[in-house]
Amino acid sequence: MVKNSLVLLGGAACAAALLLSGCAQTSQATISSTLNTPLRFPADSISGSPVSQSDVNRAVAEAIARDTRYPFRQSWNGNFYVFHGAYVTQKPDNHVVVTYAHGNNMSPSQLGYQTTKYQSNAAFSVRVGEVRNNTAIISLEPNVSVTRGTDAIGIPLSALAPTPALESELHDVLSNPDRIIVRRQTHVEGEINVAFNSESTYANFMRKLGKYSFARGDEPKTNDIEKSGAYKLTIGVETIPLFVDVVPYRNGSKVMYKMDVPYMLSASGAASPRQGDIDEAKKQIARVAND
Repeated sequence: MVKNSLVLLGGAACAAALLLSGCAQTSQATISSTLNTPLRFPADSISGSPVSQSDVNRAVAEAIARDTRYPFRQSWNGNFYVFHGAYVTQKPDNHVVVTYAHGNNMSPSQLGYQTTKYQSNAAFSVRVGEVRNNTAIISLEPNVSVTRGTDAIGIPLSALAPTPALESELHDVLSNPDRIIVRRQTHVEGEINVAFNSESTYANFMRKLGKYSFARGDEPKTNDIEKSGAYKLTIGVETIPLFVDVVPYRNGSKVMYKMDVPYMLSASGAASPRQGDIDEAKKQIARVAND
């Protein structure tokens, strides 16, 4: 259970003003249990680049924002913008601050939620240890900053949830390395000479892979000589657009293809897809072209 450890800041004067203005009271609480999660990312078989400190900092922040039970939301209530949920901030000292907030702003362009006085919140700090050889340890700092404030017209704001419940949900996210993922992308392109004419070759991709669906107006264009299209190609668990150009070449045709392949490195040691999956996709493209 989170325990209050310091006296409220602001004293009686602030307490009296709480009902009349945007005055806020802040206290320090202490988490009830420690969190030290080891992260072990696999080697990147595609780019060969090691996982960096900024990669891990971003992955931790993204995992919290993605998997929280309190996603950040903002809406207009007729008088001001009401916001509630978790917002995550990366700090330059390799800390990630998670603020579970309930409050309001007078303008949607006011993005400094952590500085507005019109909110009640609980702010936790996650420390990302130094990344060495694709490994690091993340830990939860012991102190929690708890603020209780009023809305823009002076009505006291309730907390988003009890602080122990917020600590528990943060533990759930950060204790599972599978949730902490470094996301990368690689560009792949190539050419294949085919003995068949361009019309037959081009038709193979539609028949074997199927057309990739884009937003209206984004489809590749074709002309009488060069035939272009985007087709569905599955690599790992992702279905991505394979961009294909087919032109007459000597007594047959030439296929020119390109694709941007997203891949991920998990702190549990998993990677998907791997270089071998991309190599197999290239072979599949060649088989389709020569079918």
